Amino acid sequence: MMTGNWKFKCALAGLLLAVLFIGYRACRSLQEVGPAWLRLERRHGPSLPTAMMSSLQSLLHQLESEVQQSGEPVESLVYFVILKTGKQMLVCNLETVSNPGFEPASQFPVQRWTTDQNIVGYYLLNGTPLNFTLKHHPTQPNAACLAVETREPLAPGASISVLRVEQRQLKLHPDAAGFCRQNLPWIPRDNGAIHAVAICLPVQAILQTYQPAAGAYCLTTDAPFVGWINRRLDNNAPAPFVMFKLN
Repeated sequence: MMTGNWKFKCALAGLLLAVLFIGYRACRSLQEVGPAWLRLERRHGPSLPTAMMSSLQSLLHQLESEVQQSGEPVESLVYFVILKTGKQMLVCNLETVSNPGFEPASQFPVQRWTTDQNIVGYYLLNGTPLNFTLKHHPTQPNAACLAVETREPLAPGASISVLRVEQRQLKLHPDAAGFCRQNLPWIPRDNGAIHAVAICLPVQAILQTYQPAAGAYCLTTDAPFVGWINRRLDNNAPAPFVMFKLN
């Protein structure tokens, strides 16, 4: 009888040791790897095309002139950059990163949930890339929460302007002569703020026409560029578009 109890106790002790070992290995694995939705992924955007940034700096100068003349703030800027293949384009949006706290900080949430496959990066207005982190959604693997890191801590109440750059698929439909039309979003008019929309074509692309022509800001460089600012447009002007041909 005593022998049976001894064997049972030994078996129970062995089972407990096995459970403890499995639990230890599981905890170690979770700490080292963890599920994807718990991990923070740190990224750094690539350098942006030189032609794209050169045209953007020219447009920013135009916007600064409008701010000085009107005293109104720049509320939105959407900048489209068609890439050389004509199958993708970059979409750049002007965003403001602010520190609402009471202490200096350098990391700020900028978007709750987005498709992380589209994100290229966050940049200062001179094109300097910023670090940013992604936290994946627990049930949607391609969705992520984003936070951007400023190069220097922002003081309480301070803010900086940054560019959020995404890459999107593009389907062009050339006409018989090979020209494509790219429609752009409508620009808000008189609402006490400045809004701008612009597009940069690939190097050596042929810009045929753009509308509305009145009030447009055009650069006929190696990479044709057209921009529109709401204060320079007629209130009845339609949404802008460009007609162009890739070479």
